Amino acid sequence: MNKVWDKSKVVYNMVTKEDDKVVARSFANVIEDVSDAQITEFGSILKTLTSDNLEKTELIAQTRYYA
Repeated sequence: MNKVWDKSKVVYNMVTKEDDKVVARSFANVIEDVSDAQITEFGSILKTLTSDNLEKTELIAQTRYYA
């Protein structure tokens, strides 16, 4: 079987300062070999733009297997 990368997305769970609700911000079309530093840096940018607190970050990668 051959394993082939299909797609990835990153989900940033952020807590709003106004009402302490968790807001999930999802970004699709992430490159195949995204680094931890790139994900962290983008999370810092989001935190600056929204003034919300970053609670959790998830990288979701989808692969396919071909026979």
